[in-house]
Amino acid sequence: EKIILKMIDQSLVLSFLEYLDKERQSSCRTRNQRLAAFHSFFRYLQVEAPECMMQCQQILAIPFRRVKRPVLQYLAPDDLAAILALPDLTSKSGRRDSILLSLLYDSGARVQELIDLCAQDIRLETPAYVRLTGKQRKTRLVPLMPATVQLISDYLHEHNLLAPESGHRPLFTNRLGQKLSRSGVRYILL
Repeated sequence: EKIILKMIDQSLVLSFLEYLDKERQSSCRTRNQRLAAFHSFFRYLQVEAPECMMQCQQILAIPFRRVKRPVLQYLAPDDLAAILALPDLTSKSGRRDSILLSLLYDSGARVQELIDLCAQDIRLETPAYVRLTGKQRKTRLVPLMPATVQLISDYLHEHNLLAPESGHRPLFTNRLGQKLSRSGVRYILL
């Protein structure tokens, strides 16, 4: 309440940002968030108080720092093979988990897209594909590799999902026969 607008100038904002860097040891993202708040306020102030235009322009000229993006790491083929070999194929849930992991890898689907899959969303004839419905109901067709097609075919036979009346049944279910949830997939993956 003791601060007046004339006190907030470019040097004050820069020294605050330096304080965040040096003393608080804040990350670059935190610094940019604080600067974005200043920028937002001073863009508003340009309209409401045109007499402060020069002060606003000086603060708006303070640049954001570039944030280093982390380098994405990929699984080596041996690591991927080890993960896909983990489920116990002698049990029903193990075969389900194997298909789930294979589809996640093969299609690049989001978890929600995967658990929303129904039997009618799979095409096994050549060209085999899976129909994924993502955000904002956007649908895309993703081709499947022959090995994944064989796994899915066996799975659909085992769960009686090839009949036309089974088209709306969920592809992946829990032990109670209900559609698998996101937390269920998280449990499987962990």
